[in-house]
Amino acid sequence: MTRNVALGLVLGTLLISCGDKDPDDTAAGGASSGDGADADGDGFDSESDCDDADPSVNPDATETWYDGVDSDCDGGSDFDADADGHDSDAHGGDDCDDTDPAVSPSATEVWYDGVDGDCDGASDFDADGDGETSAVCLSYNETEPLANMSMGGPALTVSYSFTPTTDLIVTGAELWTGRDTGSVDIGIWSHDTSTGQPDAELSVGTFSMVRAEGWQGATLGSSVALTAGTQYWIVWEPINGAISPGTSSGTQQTYFGSWDFGGSWFGPYTRAHRLRLSCPD
Repeated sequence: MTRNVALGLVLGTLLISCGDKDPDDTAAGGASSGDGADADGDGFDSESDCDDADPSVNPDATETWYDGVDSDCDGGSDFDADADGHDSDAHGGDDCDDTDPAVSPSATEVWYDGVDGDCDGASDFDADGDGETSAVCLSYNETEPLANMSMGGPALTVSYSFTPTTDLIVTGAELWTGRDTGSVDIGIWSHDTSTGQPDAELSVGTFSMVRAEGWQGATLGSSVALTAGTQYWIVWEPINGAISPGTSSGTQQTYFGSWDFGGSWFGPYTRAHRLRLSCPD
């Protein structure tokens, strides 16, 4: 009788210990003991680990883009680093900038910001698609007869005043010149209301002057937003002996000269000149 009681107690204890196991108890490494194994020992069981044979692949891993492996198991394309829904064009996709989610074939183009926002490969400065990136938007004395004068003195800088009647985004500046060759700077400057002279350079471009007389100028280094009714200056550094853009009649401009690249100005003078500005078309 005593032996039967003792045996019963032992069997009861074993049954209780097996039946009382905590259902929320998990195996080491984060793998649920009731759900799946963690074959690669990376702390994630086979239900959450998209490759349980590779410990470097799991939801905690850092994604390595463009290697063809979904390292962090997020289900996204390994060739779409900016997650905009378009794979990189360097890996068979159509996204021309896979670092910027705002740039993709699905994006709306923002013209004249220098970014091909919709990845169509066209110039960002040709909104009408006619193959021309700019058009003349402001001009003076295009058909007036030239005064046939030459620019004098090395290191000369000349500035011509103008005031637009509408707001403009200017991308280029030109004037009528020639008769010599060499590198020439031309730009747009702001106006100093206290002195009535040019104040500071807003943008500048460089062109190679040719001997043939005609419109010559440059695309500016950056576009300049001009406000209607505000005075500005076209400033250039002519080559000694080049023909002046001055005309014998037409709309006159106030102009100044400088021997120290705009550090100080002499003048003012008044004459009509052939000048024009270009804006995005």
